[in-house]
Amino acid sequence: MNIKPLLLSLIIFISGCAKPPEYYSRQSSVELCMDYLTLPSANINQTARAAELSRRGEDCSRYSGAASARNKANENLERNLRSMSQQPSYEVNNLSRGSRSTLTCTKVREWRSGMNKNCVYNCIGSEFVQTIGAAEICPISINR
Repeated sequence: MNIKPLLLSLIIFISGCAKPPEYYSRQSSVELCMDYLTLPSANINQTARAAELSRRGEDCSRYSGAASARNKANENLERNLRSMSQQPSYEVNNLSRGSRSTLTCTKVREWRSGMNKNCVYNCIGSEFVQTIGAAEICPISINR
């Protein structure tokens, strides 16, 4: 098995996530600091953020409380959505034909978490979370 094509594909995929350095020069110090303090250290863009913050002479310590609050809120949201997605799903009985049909759920929001994207759907008043790869696009609707 030749591993070179796989390794090359992985490098291209990861480098495609990187933003050009001038992208960070257009961001506010608050945005840069909050992203720097809340995103994982393994994030491919952290080095560029740190370089821009250093170039500006910015000290992010004044945002540490807000960053901690954001991390805690994200953890709570993820925990709540995981517990909601683990609740049993129900099929709707179609009594007129005596058969079962599926629910069509519509996308209401999405968020990224590391290398994943969480797609949240409204299924007749109940929310359902579907986790996909961060590079994928959440479908506008799903059938359950």
